[in-house]
Amino acid sequence: MPMKKSRFAAFFLCLLLCAPCEVALAAQEPEAPVLRQYTAELTALTSSKYYWDDDTQRYLDYKVLHPDASWVSVITNVNIGLDHDFYTDTVSAINIGSTNVLVNKYHALPKTYVPKGLETINAKYSVGTQKLTRSARLAFEKMCADAKKLGYKIFATSSYRSYDKQAAVYDSFYTPDDPTVQDRLAARPGYSEHQTGLAVDVIRSSTALTNTSTYKWYVKNAYKYGFIIRYPDGKESVTGYSFEPWHLRYVGVKLATAVFKSGLTFDEYYAQEIALPVKSGVVKAVGLTVTAQISVAGLITQLSTIEVNGNTYFKLRDIAALLNKTSLQFDVAWDPAAQKIVLLKGSPYTGDPTITVVDANKTALVTSSIPALALGDVISPASAINTGGTTYVTLPDLAALLGFTYMIDEGGVIYLSGV
Repeated sequence: MPMKKSRFAAFFLCLLLCAPCEVALAAQEPEAPVLRQYTAELTALTSSKYYWDDDTQRYLDYKVLHPDASWVSVITNVNIGLDHDFYTDTVSAINIGSTNVLVNKYHALPKTYVPKGLETINAKYSVGTQKLTRSARLAFEKMCADAKKLGYKIFATSSYRSYDKQAAVYDSFYTPDDPTVQDRLAARPGYSEHQTGLAVDVIRSSTALTNTSTYKWYVKNAYKYGFIIRYPDGKESVTGYSFEPWHLRYVGVKLATAVFKSGLTFDEYYAQEIALPVKSGVVKAVGLTVTAQISVAGLITQLSTIEVNGNTYFKLRDIAALLNKTSLQFDVAWDPAAQKIVLLKGSPYTGDPTITVVDANKTALVTSSIPALALGDVISPASAINTGGTTYVTLPDLAALLGFTYMIDEGGVIYLSGV
């Protein structure tokens, strides 16, 4: 049912915004057709539960750099932070102390953080003194005990580490000949799951761990006890770490089961299912900012416009400012009783006359402005759009209301007539 609603919303918005637009814009950069395609594709995804409105431009930029990536991957990767280098644009981890806390190369723990309720793992299942939070310890010992009954030996080799301990571990991996090895094999202090008291490294063998019967058992069963393999094979580009078959992370049985069955890393699952924006229910579309040249009374002015679903929208206030002191001057007012935007034809424009041109080829998340423009009792059949509190309209709709005409020359300049 949610999918059907999403498709209906996208379809409704397409109908809402598809007023015919005859305006030809000045020549765009070569990538503009591709960007138009991407913004149209993004429009269909704005209602997705893990689509963050504020990250629209980041999604577009990432897609441009990774054209073969699916939109699901694009949105997920940007939500993780993968459009930035590891350990850049970092934030503090949230829900610290909960079993679903996300700690990775973008989410850090405070230097002074020590989890509550650390308990020592039973010596039968650990090498030396190892600690986990109570829920993780009980689950780990249960898994080890059940595995032992089947002839498998699982024991903790490393679990909770303080910030300072992690700093020493990280430093131990420094390789002068290849400094990148250090970050692939160890977390920087503050960015280690071990500091949460929810992570545990298990058996290491003289033979390849993944070839052992013990590994083959827990890779299929660890989730039943609330553990996931945190850094899976083939996911280094997502996690930032080389495959670590020994590193288990406790998230609880319910979440571990969901992550296991999804086939995703915890980072990906978190981005798609846990860290979700609050949806307003407002239908939105993704527009592309472009520029157009328009001539009024012999003066050519460059305007910022937005392309949405193949239609070009102009700032209403820009057109009002351009037509001010001409025979088609008009002011803009809001009728709160009728809930409509009213054009006051013949009245001087009283708003801000400044015309600001924004960067082209940037995304703009827009919503429909309902109802549309009105001139007396005449209401434009097409809706305007709104972004950032600014109303945009198509030139054909405005021309039909105000009674002017226009033409476009070979250079793409739009000439208004009847002013």
